[in-house]
Amino acid sequence: MKKLQQFVADGELNKDEVEALMALQVRLCIPQETVDAVHSEICGRLFEKVVVEAISSFDRYDTNRRQAVRKAAQGLDLKKEAVMAIFSKVVRKLFLNYIQRAKSAGNRIETAKELKKMISFNTFVVSELLADIKGEPTTAEAQTSNATSEPEISESEGDDDEYEWEQLETLRKTRPDKELKEKLAESSQKEITLKNDLPLRDRAELYETYLMFYVTGETTKEHP
Repeated sequence: MKKLQQFVADGELNKDEVEALMALQVRLCIPQETVDAVHSEICGRLFEKVVVEAISSFDRYDTNRRQAVRKAAQGLDLKKEAVMAIFSKVVRKLFLNYIQRAKSAGNRIETAKELKKMISFNTFVVSELLADIKGEPTTAEAQTSNATSEPEISESEGDDDEYEWEQLETLRKTRPDKELKEKLAESSQKEITLKNDLPLRDRAELYETYLMFYVTGETTKEHP
């Protein structure tokens, strides 16, 4: 266990370290089940720490934090199922934090603000990291690689997630049904949900609140 802790101190296991651990397992006659359990505990705890540090604050999430999660997911020699389970646990906890703040808000506008933040978090952070973990390109990356020519996008549009929301607002006003649903569907992951964390009644009430905000055209932007 101490040897494994030393090896993963830098956030990953290289080939030589894996071979050294296998040799130690043979010399000590340690059952594979025990090795798997210890590895899952130590490396899983480290991966969870990396994920928490990367996504606990939406405002501080950046390329470096994304790369840290990708490195840990690929470099700690964890099984894909374990990586997904840990990532899902952290994400669902953060989703529930958004939900708690939404339910505690004083009015529908404040509730909609928190739900918008959660949707933004899911679209721009969770979906991106989930694609990395699964070794798949994100929707934006896939579109970029397939495009032969694209209109010029301003720096502010590329950096600010409000640009994405402005596009959604435009769709809501012009074609609020099919195209809006397609836009939301193509940009957000749907594997990690709160289906088993919140009663259906609570989920339905939150959905109704956000739907009312959307169809009435109320804004979540701050007023002076």
